[in-house]
Amino acid sequence: MPSQETLVSVLQDLLPSYNDTFSKFNPAFQKITEAGGGIEDLESTHKEWILVSSDPGRFTEIQTSFERINGGRTQDSRRANAWPSFYTYAVDIGLQDLRKARGKRDMGQLIKSIPERSLVGIMEAVEQQFCMGNHPQLGGLPTLNGEVNYSPEGHTTQGIFEFAAPEAQTGTIFGHARNSFQGWHTQFETMSAMDQDGLRTIRTMNRKCANQGAAGMAGPKIWLADGVSFDNYLEVTGDRVIINDKQGSDPQAGQNSREGIPMGYNGAMLYNTPAFNLSGFVGAAQDGIMCGLDCSEAAFFRQKTGNGEFDGKDESKHKFLSLRDRGLQPGTDAIRTEYLLSLGLMMNQLRSSGAIVGSALR
Repeated sequence: MPSQETLVSVLQDLLPSYNDTFSKFNPAFQKITEAGGGIEDLESTHKEWILVSSDPGRFTEIQTSFERINGGRTQDSRRANAWPSFYTYAVDIGLQDLRKARGKRDMGQLIKSIPERSLVGIMEAVEQQFCMGNHPQLGGLPTLNGEVNYSPEGHTTQGIFEFAAPEAQTGTIFGHARNSFQGWHTQFETMSAMDQDGLRTIRTMNRKCANQGAAGMAGPKIWLADGVSFDNYLEVTGDRVIINDKQGSDPQAGQNSREGIPMGYNGAMLYNTPAFNLSGFVGAAQDGIMCGLDCSEAAFFRQKTGNGEFDGKDESKHKFLSLRDRGLQPGTDAIRTEYLLSLGLMMNQLRSSGAIVGSALR
């Protein structure tokens, strides 16, 4: 039979591709990771960074060359903070299954039926938390849903998008109350129905996000929508959807896959996100949701998992998962494999991202 060491070695070889698959499972994971140059391994217990909301310098007019140049710090800056959550996912593989495995085909079938199915379960759970913030066991992982809070290591922070007008947003995120300083809020719009003012509302949102301070000329690069909103957008745009043959985008493919469709806004793409459950919202988002995320202002980080685990970090920037072999379980005839998941999210500014509600209405 294949040895336990052989199984672990095969799983280690597959881990980099598993991490790449994990990243692609939700397009936002991949886009944020690519924009940030990979997932940062934290040397400390949490992440701190500077939020700068206004122009940090001063002008001095030079007429004689002897003017005193105005300098100093004029910015309204403060430090934000976020913590990574750390989870294990354990799966047991019976040695009897290994004993019955004969050759590469049986080994491949064993991996598909247990470890790879486990990977799908991990991805589905993380996406549910990321989109809705209501997974019963992953409440410390980041979420887009501003109707709820998440609590990495007990430090409570609000989800990214609060579904209210910018001036009415009051929740606390990354250690600061929204609107406690200039621009610390996400954009928000409500459409009457997709086939009424839908396209105009989307254009308005893109403009508002793109015109924000340091993010000028930028704006959302990725849009995530629930299935009904996605279908409504396709129905309204019809043959006006821009097809980018170089990327192989098909406007119909997004209905049954993770393929996105071009929106015509500075390379922005729209994706169907099945994890958006409209009945799981309590407010205006029940009428449909489209989230525009400026990935260049966001980044993922994680807690270092230590030298005792394997994460394939030399082969992939997508280090969502690490692997730990726990060996034979006492009192059983099974070996345990543990996947380690650590993930935190930071954003330099909120105002270049925004959400639209009402998009499921026709």
